[in-house]
Amino acid sequence: MDVHISEYFKTGDYYVEFIDLYDKARNASGISFSDSPNHEKRQSIHVETPNPDYKAPELDLNRIVVYAEPTNKEAPDGETLVTINYYARDDKSGLSGVSYRLKDPQGTMYFEYHYHENFYTEYFDGDPTVWKKYTINTILPRGSVPGIWGLAELTLGDKAWNHKTYNFVETMIFEPDESTDDYVLFAEMVDDKNLKIFIDSKVEDGNTISYRIIHDETGQELNGDIKANDALNSSEGVSACVDISALSRGKLIVIASVKDSSGKVLAVRTTTL
Repeated sequence: MDVHISEYFKTGDYYVEFIDLYDKARNASGISFSDSPNHEKRQSIHVETPNPDYKAPELDLNRIVVYAEPTNKEAPDGETLVTINYYARDDKSGLSGVSYRLKDPQGTMYFEYHYHENFYTEYFDGDPTVWKKYTINTILPRGSVPGIWGLAELTLGDKAWNHKTYNFVETMIFEPDESTDDYVLFAEMVDDKNLKIFIDSKVEDGNTISYRIIHDETGQELNGDIKANDALNSSEGVSACVDISALSRGKLIVIASVKDSSGKVLAVRTTTL
C-alpha cells in the first residue's frame, strides 16, 4: 500500500499503528504496533517536509446562513430542502474533508459529509488562502420530525489532516413548515432602497410576520417583525416596506414566518429576488 505524503504534511516519524484483516467468510483479526511487549514492534520512518501545514481551516462565523423550505409546497409532508451557506479558507494546503451534524427536536444527531469540489483532490484547486463560499444542500426525508431543527456542528479538515470542529448547538435553527394554509410570499423592489414584502392570505389582527432578508453572497442579514395592524393590511393579506439600503446589490433570500398572537409559527415561506 502506497501513502503519498505531500509537502504540507507535518515533519516527524510516520508509522503504522494497527492493521485490521478480514476474509471472505467475515473472520477478522487485528494487529497493533507499538513499544508494548503485547504488540508487534513498531516500524517507523522519519520524513522531512519542506512546507508543513500545522493550522486547521478557518470558518467565518459571521457569514453562516441556514434556511429551509418544504419540497412540496402545495401539501407539505415534512420533506424539506435545507440550505447551509458558509465561508472557509486555509493557510496552506487548502480545505479538504468537511462534515456536519443536524440535530432534530428530539435531540437526535444526523451526520453527513459535504462533498465539495476539493473534497477528494490531492491538492487544492485554487487559492486556499482566499475566503470561498460553500453551499450544502440536503433533504430532510418525508415524515421528518416537526419542530425546531438545528445545525449542531461543522468540522473542517485540510489536505494536511488538520481538523477543527465548530459547534452551534442552539445557535443556528430552522423549522420545517408543515402548514397547509394558502399563505404565499411575494417580495419586490419598490425603489433602490426599499423592499416590499407581501403575504397574500388574510392575517387576523394581532398576528405578526417575522422576516429575514439575507444577501446570498456576503451573508449580510436584516431581520425584524411586522405586526398586522401596523402594516398595510387588507382583506387579501399583509404587506410592508423594509429599508434594505444597508445591503449590497445581488441575490437576496427573503424568509417570512407568519405567527399567531401567542407567537406560534403558522407558516414559513421563502422567496428570492
